[in-house]
Amino acid sequence: MIGLPRHYGCVIAVGSAGVLVNIGLAAAVVAARRRYQIKFPNMHQLDAPDFNWAVQVHLDYSSEAEFFYFTLLTGGLDSPRLAALAGLAFLLSRSVARQQVAARTRTAQAVGKREQVFSRIFSAELGTGEWSQFSWIAFGIMLYTSCASAVSLLRQ
Repeated sequence: MIGLPRHYGCVIAVGSAGVLVNIGLAAAVVAARRRYQIKFPNMHQLDAPDFNWAVQVHLDYSSEAEFFYFTLLTGGLDSPRLAALAGLAFLLSRSVARQQVAARTRTAQAVGKREQVFSRIFSAELGTGEWSQFSWIAFGIMLYTSCASAVSLLRQ
């Protein structure tokens, strides 16, 4: 049996924080559904850009989650502190990027550019700011630690 490194608890704590982020994003979708009275099967609504934003943010995070958890947990086998720091940076930078998108969406909505808001929400422009790019650097570090763990295990 392989023993876990001394600081692997930090990796587990960051993984737990990722679960809490996901629950928070799901709660935002539920709150937006109630606020705009949108029934369950509908995944977007033309006259509710805040709801569309909440759904898109949750779906984006859900699609990234499997890569995040895999690289976090496997990278933590060789470099637990580095993997935990990179994972925390990934979560924080994604959260900030999402808040930036929400602020842009609300600003455009206040100006009355409904078409621009809707196209921005469903385009690849979502989360392309500096913070989003920082999250990919953090993800690259987690991927590196994951590969280092694989090499370390293969050498044993």
